Amino acid sequence: MLAYSGVYHPAQHIVQLRSQFVPDDVGGKNVLPVLRVAHDTRNDSELGELRPKISKLKSLRTILFTVFLSLPTIYVIGSNYYGWNGAFLNFALSKINSDYNISRYTPLAIEYLVFAALFVAIAFATYGVASLRNYSITAVFIGLIGSIYTINNLYPYGLFTPFQILVPTTTSLAAGFLSMMGYHASISFGQSLASMPVLSVGQVQASVAWPCSGIDSLLIYSVTILLFLKSSAVPWKQRIGYFVFGAVVTYLINALRIATIITIAVNSGGINSAAATAFHDYYGPLYSISWIISYPLLIIATRSLWTRVIPGRVEPNQGSSISRPEGVIGSDALLATSSFPRLRLTLASSKSSCFRLAKKLRPRS
Repeated sequence: MLAYSGVYHPAQHIVQLRSQFVPDDVGGKNVLPVLRVAHDTRNDSELGELRPKISKLKSLRTILFTVFLSLPTIYVIGSNYYGWNGAFLNFALSKINSDYNISRYTPLAIEYLVFAALFVAIAFATYGVASLRNYSITAVFIGLIGSIYTINNLYPYGLFTPFQILVPTTTSLAAGFLSMMGYHASISFGQSLASMPVLSVGQVQASVAWPCSGIDSLLIYSVTILLFLKSSAVPWKQRIGYFVFGAVVTYLINALRIATIITIAVNSGGINSAAATAFHDYYGPLYSISWIISYPLLIIATRSLWTRVIPGRVEPNQGSSISRPEGVIGSDALLATSSFPRLRLTLASSKSSCFRLAKKLRPRS
């Protein structure tokens, strides 16, 4: 069996091969088959393990780490007990937008952005530049949500034209879903790109702006799936296919969510009813979130199934190649590739390699 001794480390495995001695002509001695372990030359941060760079108690990095680590707590206390959120809201109402329904999200937007910046600062102070890539997905998620709220505060009601361009198509798809459900849906459009289309079913009317059309879900999906595919071994052509397919499904799910809001509004007394509002604010986003979480798992499952359907298929850039000489059990070789995927194991049994190994192991006089 293959085993490792010492302290486990991603880049330094001590691999032992249990095998019988094989005879060789080097001085009539027996030598072990050569197990050349080609370690990955990437550093620890690239292999996924980070080492804290805080080594001295009295150092600039330690001071920065302490300050950054305390700032989130200070911000939470100040915003909840010392009126910071109220000050942010009053500033937004007086300087940005006097509509309370829009400006009320300003404290939340600022909170997301502040926490994203502090998260990056803490990771940087602890692990250095390498942490920016390892923790990028968390930082991007927090910052992206804060940016979406901020854009909506600055350009409410469909005024942000780059995002509003997609809304008419989304509204048309939602109307198509409603028609398939048996509802008579109609759409009225304004004269400008920034105007919000109005989706009507009977007495229920709903204006659709870009935050309600799922643009945020598309942005979050794009960040998630791109980071997932980047770290995978999927060929780049298939990556494009996976990304496009997932984006189309995400877009259709957003249209289905709008259609669901309308059906709830029709059956609960209007678009401003408690049931429609609760679904719009809380339960509706679960449509997209569930898909975004499930899609990478679905990709992994389908590719795993594909390798089982076609025996002998090996994903590119995954695993390691190993040639097994006589006398080495096949399960040992399999364990080597499965237990230590970051090692490229090559077994050389030529006499010249054995001679070089024996020469190195020969005691010096």
